[in-house]
Amino acid sequence: AAAKNHALNMAKGDWLIFTEPEEYFAAGGVELLQEQLQLIHKNNAFMAVSLPVVRTNLDGKLKGEGEAFSIIRNSPKARFSGSTNPKIKLPNGSKFITINPLTLYRAKPYLPKISACCIVKNEEGNMAHWLESVRSFTSEIVVVDTGSADDTVKLAEEGGARVLHFQWINDFSAAKNFAIDAASGEWIVFPDADEFFTEESQKHIQGTVAWLHNDKELILVECPLINIDVTDNNRVRDSIKQRRIFRRDDLVRYENKVHEALKDQHEPPRTGIFMRRLKILHTGYSENIVREKLKRNLPLLEAKITSGEEIKTVDHYHMMECYYGLKKYEKSIEEAKEVIRGKYGNGDVRKRNLGDRYAEIQNKVNEMYRNGQVQ
Repeated sequence: AAAKNHALNMAKGDWLIFTEPEEYFAAGGVELLQEQLQLIHKNNAFMAVSLPVVRTNLDGKLKGEGEAFSIIRNSPKARFSGSTNPKIKLPNGSKFITINPLTLYRAKPYLPKISACCIVKNEEGNMAHWLESVRSFTSEIVVVDTGSADDTVKLAEEGGARVLHFQWINDFSAAKNFAIDAASGEWIVFPDADEFFTEESQKHIQGTVAWLHNDKELILVECPLINIDVTDNNRVRDSIKQRRIFRRDDLVRYENKVHEALKDQHEPPRTGIFMRRLKILHTGYSENIVREKLKRNLPLLEAKITSGEEIKTVDHYHMMECYYGLKKYEKSIEEAKEVIRGKYGNGDVRKRNLGDRYAEIQNKVNEMYRNGQVQ
């Protein structure tokens, strides 16, 4: 009561709305309240407004009903009393009005459990930073190690992660789906080991997920992924959209052994949303790292090409990228030609599927010819 009375003493308004952090008015409630207060303000006998209170969860499930003095006239005669469950005490003879159409909802905020997942191999240089970037908004951290020979596992365990081991089978999607199956959260955040939510973004993730949770049709969240080069004063290379937050669902799985992508397998597909303020910094394509990634990915892509699996246009694009980055220009140009010639679709289909990459391919081909890297 003393704390609440101190707040009353500091207030300057003619009327005081005194609610708890978990209480809120339904839509249109504030406008209705203003109208009612204008009607009673000139009659000094009216000291308070009594409101119906509905106790509910944010999902709308009723927990109970009641009534409370939540709005009082700013007067030294109206004060709270009681040490543990303080109530407003009004002067004798005071009048109050109950505004039945105006309901104050007292909700217990529901915060869905969030699991942070990651697959790793020899990521001791990134592990501490990655853990720090997800710790503040997660209920559990699941790290799946695929064969580290450094201190990655030790750092993850010391950082509070539950570490599991997965026998590497040259399949990134299989490892990531293994992590999903091990998670218990209602939502999953799955940044790679070299991807870090900005400090400002970390503050908004739990609230954003709680806001999205009640829309059962919404299962995928895209975030801006900003590629930076840490060897060049954190120069921004480019920015793309990536699915890194999603509802845990048996039909939301990663596909493709390399360049894995999160797919919604529902028929018809559920909905997704792009959250611009949930920014992720990606350091994995810095110049000193990218070559090793290309050397890692190339055998997996080559194996797919020769395995008899269905080959998509985008597979040839990724092959082109690998060969180009590894300075195998003759092979790079052949893969680029496969895409440009449209072996797997007409020109319009190619452009729609590859988007901005189509122009990028043409630019790389022209650059190689100009430089004499290919004939």
